[in-house]
Amino acid sequence: MQLAPAPPSPSCYATLVDGSQYTENTLFPSCYATLVDGSQYTENTLFPSCYATLVDGSQYTEKPVITVYKTPDIVSIYPLNQSHMTEEHVHIVPYNKNTRTQHWLGCDIINVAPVQHLTVRWYKNNKTIQTQSFNDTTTKMPVNESSILRIDISREEKAIEFRCEAELDFGPHGPKLPAIFQTHRVSAHYAPEINTSCTVDISPLEGTNITLSCEAEGNPPPVYIWTCDGENMLENTNSLNITRVNRNKTCTCTAPNYLGNITKTIHLHVEPRGCPLTLAPSEIVVRFGDPVSINCSTSATDVVRMDWVAPAGHTRFESLTAATWMIEKFQDWASKPSCNITLNDDFQCSVSPVITVCKAPEMVSVTELDNAQTARGTAYKNYPHTQHKLQCDIINVAPVQYLTVSWYKSNERIHTQIFNDTTTKTPVNESSILKINISREENVAEFRCEAGLDFGPHGPKLYVSSQTHRVSAHYAPEKNTKNSTQDIFLLEGTNITLSCEAVGNPPPVYNWTCDGKNMLENTNSLNITRVKHNATCTCTATNYLGNITHTINVHVKKRGCPLTLTPSETVVTFGDPVSINCSTSATDVEGMGWEAPFGGTGFERPPVVTWRVEKLEEWTPSPSCYVTLVDGSQCTVSPVITVYRPHGPKFPAISQTNNVSAHYAPELILESSTEDIFPHGGTDITLSCEVEGNPPPVYNWICDGENMLENTNSLNITRVNRNKTCTCTATNYLGNISKTINVHVTPRGCPLTLAPSEMVVRFEDPVSIKCSTSATDVAEMAWMTPAGDKEFKPGSDVTWMVKNLKWWTPSPFCSITLNDDFRCSVSPVIIVYKTPETVSISELNHGLMLKHKEDKKHNMTQYKLQCDIINVAPVQYLTITWYKNNKIIKTQSFNDTTKTPVNESSILRVDISREENVVVFRCEARLDFGPHGPKLPAISQTRRVSAHYAPEVNTKDSTHDYLLEGSNITLSCEAEGNPPSVYNWTCDGENMLENTNNLNITRVNRTKTCTCTAANYLGSVTKTIHVHVEPTGKTNKITFTVIWALPFIVAIIIFIFIAFYCRKQWKKHGHYSFVSDKDIPLNITQSNGSN
Repeated sequence: MQLAPAPPSPSCYATLVDGSQYTENTLFPSCYATLVDGSQYTENTLFPSCYATLVDGSQYTEKPVITVYKTPDIVSIYPLNQSHMTEEHVHIVPYNKNTRTQHWLGCDIINVAPVQHLTVRWYKNNKTIQTQSFNDTTTKMPVNESSILRIDISREEKAIEFRCEAELDFGPHGPKLPAIFQTHRVSAHYAPEINTSCTVDISPLEGTNITLSCEAEGNPPPVYIWTCDGENMLENTNSLNITRVNRNKTCTCTAPNYLGNITKTIHLHVEPRGCPLTLAPSEIVVRFGDPVSINCSTSATDVVRMDWVAPAGHTRFESLTAATWMIEKFQDWASKPSCNITLNDDFQCSVSPVITVCKAPEMVSVTELDNAQTARGTAYKNYPHTQHKLQCDIINVAPVQYLTVSWYKSNERIHTQIFNDTTTKTPVNESSILKINISREENVAEFRCEAGLDFGPHGPKLYVSSQTHRVSAHYAPEKNTKNSTQDIFLLEGTNITLSCEAVGNPPPVYNWTCDGKNMLENTNSLNITRVKHNATCTCTATNYLGNITHTINVHVKKRGCPLTLTPSETVVTFGDPVSINCSTSATDVEGMGWEAPFGGTGFERPPVVTWRVEKLEEWTPSPSCYVTLVDGSQCTVSPVITVYRPHGPKFPAISQTNNVSAHYAPELILESSTEDIFPHGGTDITLSCEVEGNPPPVYNWICDGENMLENTNSLNITRVNRNKTCTCTATNYLGNISKTINVHVTPRGCPLTLAPSEMVVRFEDPVSIKCSTSATDVAEMAWMTPAGDKEFKPGSDVTWMVKNLKWWTPSPFCSITLNDDFRCSVSPVIIVYKTPETVSISELNHGLMLKHKEDKKHNMTQYKLQCDIINVAPVQYLTITWYKNNKIIKTQSFNDTTKTPVNESSILRVDISREENVVVFRCEARLDFGPHGPKLPAISQTRRVSAHYAPEVNTKDSTHDYLLEGSNITLSCEAEGNPPSVYNWTCDGENMLENTNNLNITRVNRTKTCTCTAANYLGSVTKTIHVHVEPTGKTNKITFTVIWALPFIVAIIIFIFIAFYCRKQWKKHGHYSFVSDKDIPLNITQSNGSN
C-alpha cells in the first residue's frame, strides 16, 4: 500500500464584517458555518485515512489518532480583585498572633490546545499544594483557561512565593513538553506599625544637619507624610532631612495604607552650640571709675574673625585667636561688652563677661521711725517692754543685689538683711527696718547698723558702719514714794522747797500748781519763800505715755513776832515829820531793820532801830520793821499811819481789784488736731501750737519720737531736709491736748533747663543736649555720664555730646551746685531705637476644617499665623498691624519696658472660606513715638493663605475602560484638594508604588480593578477604575497599526472581499482522496460526508 504524496495544504480563510480576515492552514478540509450576525466558525472534522483495496474489490481503511497541540502563549498569575469578592471570600482581621490574610490568586493560561491534556499545578515555596486537570474532550482548538487558588497568609509567614505551572501531559509515550509557569509573591496585609515609641525627643546641636527617621512596618507599604510645626514638608519617604537646625520644633510623620495609619511625633530640642571662647577673667567686680582689662582667647583653629564689641574702651589684638578689651575709667553701670568670633563654617557666637560695677555707700545712718510703744504682756506684767522701730538708711550704693545690712546690739549681731533686686544696677538708696523690744531691766541699749557689699569669696568686701544709736525702754512717769499725798508742817515766814521725784522715759515734764495757780515751774522742785498761809500744791509729771500727780498739803503754823513799835499807831499831818522805834526783846536775833519806800534802814544790830522821815508827803506810807532770827526765820510788823490834812478834807477811797477766772483743760484755738504742711527742702520753718487753757498750759514737743526740749507754743526747725511728724502736747493740772503736724518736704526746684529735654535717637547716631540755668549764684555745673564729653565750668550752660551713641540706656544727668551748697540734677529722656531687621509671617499649624451641616461649599479653614519681628527696640513703642487684602483687621501694642533689642511675635487667628479661595495677609511693624517723634517707615511681609479642604474627585466614583489585550494604558485620577493630595495606586490589592495622579500600565494582559486614593491631612477620596481586557484571539497576527489604519487599506479589504465572494461561488466542498494517477482511481464523495 502506498500513500500518495500530500499536495500543498489548502488554506481556509474568512472575512468578518469588520473587514478583518482569519486564515487557517490545515491538512484537512474544514466545515464552516456562517451565522446570522455574519460571524463564521470552522471545524476540522476529517482526518487522513489509509485504505487498501483487495483483489475481491473490498476496501479497508484505517485512520490514525493525531493530536494537534499548542503550548500556552502566556501563563500569568495575579491576585483577584477583592472588591469583587464576597465577604466569605475575603477576610482581613486586626493583627494578633493568629492574624491571617486570605488571598485569592488567579492563573490565566492563554492560547493552549488541547485543553484535555492541560494540567495546572500550584506551588507554595516549591511545594505542590494544588493540581487541576481539565476534562473538556470536545475542544481541540486553542482556548484560554484559568485556575483559582485560595490561600491564607499569616503575619509570621511574611512573604511567600507562589508558582502557577501549566503543562501539556500526553502520557508516557507522548512528547515531554516543558512546563510554562509564573511566580507571584504574596504577603499578609496589615495596617502600619512603628516598633519604637510614638513620641521621641531628640536634642541636636544648633546648626547641625539631622535626619529624622520614621520606620513604619505595614503591608501594603505605607505612604509617608511629614509635617513640622504644622507645615507640610512635602517629603514622602520614611526619613526627613533638616539642614542647619536652628530652633525647637515638633515634627510629625504619618504613615497610612488602606488598612489604617499610624503617627510618630518627634520633638526637637535644639541645644545651643558651645562657643569656643574663653574670657580671663570671666567675672569681675570693679569700682565705678576704676580701670578694667579682660582678655578673650579661643582654642579654635578655623577662625575667620574675632573682635570685641563694647560701647567704650578699646581692643588690643595679640593674635588672630586672642584680643584684650581695656578701658581707663569704667563709668557705665549697665555696659555689656561682648567678644565675638566667626568660624570658617559661618558659625558665629559671642560671650560676655559678667561685670559688676560697685559703689560703696556714701552714708549709713540710724533713725527712729516713730514713738516707742510700751508693750505690757500678762506674763511680763512687772517687766514692761518697749517696742522700737529703727531704720537704717544706706545712701547711694550699687549694686543693691550684693548689699547686706547687719544690725548690732552692743556689738553683737542680731539681724541680717539681704536684698534681692537683680534689675537695678545704678546707685540707689535702701533702708532696713529693725523692730526691737527693750525691757525696763535693760534700761539703755546701743544699736548700730553696718552696710556691706559682699561679692563672695573671690570678690572685694566693702563695709560702712553707722553711728551708734542709744535706745531705752519707755514708760510712763512713776513716783518713787507710794503715797500720792504728802503733808508738810512749818512755821509761818520760813522758806520751803517742795520735791516731786518721778521716774519715766522719756523724762517727764513737770507742772506745779498751788491752790489752782500755775506756778510756772517745770522742774521737779518748787521753792516757796516766806510762806505765809496754808496751801495745797500739786505736781504733775507727764510724758507721751501718761502722767502722774503728787499732792503736797502745806500747813503754816502762826508764830508771834518779837517786835514792838513805838508808837504802833500814829496820825500825821501831811508834810510833817514822823518817827517810829522798833525794838525787840528776843535774844536770838541776828539782825533787824526797816523796809520802806523812803526812810528805810539797812540790816542793823538789835535791839532798837528807828524809821524816821523829816517830811511825810506820802498818803499811804507802808514801812515795816523786820527781824531775822538765828534759825533763819523772819517776821515783820507794820505801824498804822494815818496821814491827813488839817482842814478835814474828803479823802478819796483807795481800793484793789482781783480778777478770778474759771480753770479748764487746754484746748486748741481754731485748729485741727492734725495739720499737714509742705515746706521746700532746706528752708527754715516754725511749727505753731496755739492752745488755750487755764492755768496756761505747759508745752512739750516731740518729732519722730525725739524730745525737742522746747516748752513754748512754737518749734523752730532749721533747714528741714526730710519728712517728719511732730507732736505738740499742752498740759495743765486739768488735762492735756495734742496736736500732730505732718511735715512733707517738697524738693527744692532745680534751676536747670535741658534743650532738648526729650529726644528719640537711632542707635549709633550722634546726639547733643545743652544744659543751661537761670540761677546767678552758680558755684559749679557739670554733665555726669557713663560716656560722652564732660564739661565743667562755673558758667550758665554746659553741653553733652556723643558722636556715636552705642548705649541702649544712656543715663546722663546735668548737675548744679549753688553758693549755698544746694545741689540738684536733671536728666533728659533719651529713647534709643532700632527698626526691625526682619518681619516674617509663618503658619503655626494646619488649618482646622470646620464643616457646616447645611452647605458643604462654605467650609471654613482656621489658620494660626505668627508674625515675627526680629531685633527691634524699644518694644514699648512697637505697633503691629495685620491686614487682610489691604484692610486692617487687628492692631497690637506692647507694654514691655525693655530698652534693648528683642524679638516679638503677634499671633492672628483667621477663618478662610472656600469662596474666598486665596487671601493675602500682611503683617506691618512700626515704631510709633507719637506726634512729636520721628516718623519711621513700616516694615511688612505678606503671605498668601487659602482654604484647606479634603480631596475631591470631579468625575464619577467608578469608571470603566475597555481595551485590547497587550495595549498600554494611562489611568488618570484628578483630585482637587488643599493641601495638594498625595496619591496611592493599588491594582487588585497590589501597591503600585506610584505617588502621582497618573498610573501607566504597559502591555495589559488581563482584566483588573485599580484604585486611586488621594489623601491629605483632612481626609481622603477614592476613585476606582475597572480595566476590561478583550482577548485578541487570532487577531494577534494582525498588528493594531493595520486595524487603526483602515483609510490606508480600504482598497485591499474591498479586493479581498470580492475575491472571497467569487471563490465561494465556484468552489466545491467535499472529501478528497489522493492516490497515484497511474493505478489508483480518484473517487469523489459528495458533501454529505458518505464514503
